[in-house]
Amino acid sequence: MAKASETGLTAQRLLKRLALPAPVLRLEGAGGTAPAGPVTDPRQRLEAARRLLAQLAAGTPDVDEAVVDRIIRDAEEALRKLDGDGEQAELRTGEILGLEAVIESDGSRPVLFVQDGTIDLQTPELNEGLGTYWREDAGRHLKNIERVVASVGAVQLPAFNNKRFGTAFVIAPGLVMTNRHVLEEAAQLVGGVWKWKYVVEVDFRGEYQRTEEHRFPLGEVLFTGPDAIERRVDFSHLDIAIIRVGGDQGKLPPPLTFERSVERVAVRAGPQPPIYVVGFPAQPFIQPPVQPPIQPPIQPDDVGQAPPQAGHEYEEVLERLYRKRYGSKRWSPGLVDAGAGQLAEDERGWIMSHDASTLAGNSGSCVVDFGETGERVVGLHFGGRPRVENWAHVVAALQHPLSGVEGIEWVEGPVETTTETISDNPECRAPSSTG
Repeated sequence: MAKASETGLTAQRLLKRLALPAPVLRLEGAGGTAPAGPVTDPRQRLEAARRLLAQLAAGTPDVDEAVVDRIIRDAEEALRKLDGDGEQAELRTGEILGLEAVIESDGSRPVLFVQDGTIDLQTPELNEGLGTYWREDAGRHLKNIERVVASVGAVQLPAFNNKRFGTAFVIAPGLVMTNRHVLEEAAQLVGGVWKWKYVVEVDFRGEYQRTEEHRFPLGEVLFTGPDAIERRVDFSHLDIAIIRVGGDQGKLPPPLTFERSVERVAVRAGPQPPIYVVGFPAQPFIQPPVQPPIQPPIQPDDVGQAPPQAGHEYEEVLERLYRKRYGSKRWSPGLVDAGAGQLAEDERGWIMSHDASTLAGNSGSCVVDFGETGERVVGLHFGGRPRVENWAHVVAALQHPLSGVEGIEWVEGPVETTTETISDNPECRAPSSTG
């Protein structure tokens, strides 16, 4: 069972993750509806997760389907406790992991492969169960989504069978942005100059079940955050790198635009801001912070010092079920949980958290507005804890450190400050809550 001091925090986090996406609120009309209970449609979510997990297990020889059944049973018990006791619910480790598996698998945060430069609006992930809540916005913003995914590439090592270990995206003519911790995996700082240890490329295709490539060599490192990351998360460190791209610049995808206002991802009263992430999840190598803003439900065991905790096999099963998703370009929507300065440990005011399904990778992925524009970059993903939360730098909060980088296009547009959509036309905007 989780420690008593963590019980309320764990239950609170799970209840928050059980919330339905913001599009539900918009689709229910301007008149609004009565708030739902703490656990929304638990049977629907359990059944959706059961179907997906069973389907994955059937096609994965090294997964015991009996363990999948236990995951569902533990999740069901966790939901029963949360419905009855709310934030005071006392959950066993297996129940916590089981419920997190359901949240990951129930379709409320779908994960779509990018193929042929687009996402499939007819895929079951957007047309069945909870995934339908993203369908309208995905269709409305499809052209902008296609523009974004074209400018996102995989960071890879040609000498190692094109092993992918991060994501980068075009931010200005000839320049891409990724994380400093991605850079540190393939380069070292010598006398104030970054030297590549290997030939490194960025491939702007990298699609699932597709062979087409669009590769460019990475060259001079123009800018990084000043502090070494060294595979650790520290909210006071700027985990960013800007790198010049070689090759035929005329064939490089166009730069993405950056959101200038931090209010775009601020979490206020009303629906949380919707976003989506485009990237190439790889096997994780960055570690959680020693004292994270929110303690995870369990800590990794010290090797050789303690037996595995109850429920650990669930993590192994989920890894096997989802591992085929690593390495290919993916699109995943979600909600902002906290904006710049809204996390307790974000003293620099440049971190956001979001709940899009990034599994265990996506370092260097772009986080994109999914509300007003569908194409404006609002964040640079750098880390997180699988099935718990994800962290990104808020790009609008980085305008000063990035002021010396030429060619970045900063744009500021209307920000939704009520539960109603605000039009680009000032005369058509919904009245604010202040009148």
